[in-house]
Amino acid sequence: MDIEPGEAPARVIVNSRTGTVVISSRVRVLPAAVSHGSLTVTITERNDVSQPNALAQGTTVTTPRLM
Repeated sequence: MDIEPGEAPARVIVNSRTGTVVISSRVRVLPAAVSHGSLTVTITERNDVSQPNALAQGTTVTTPRLM
């Protein structure tokens, strides 16, 4: 019998004693602000513009970038 492990769940672990925040790769974030004691985590979103060269036949697009 072959057993394959499933995907690990999305997790955010905050150690309030040391101020360490560990975020797994499965976590998806949206703009937010969270604070606990003196620890503050702020997530904002900025749109980046990707524009083709002047003679290229592409289109200008915007893509979100979480910061």
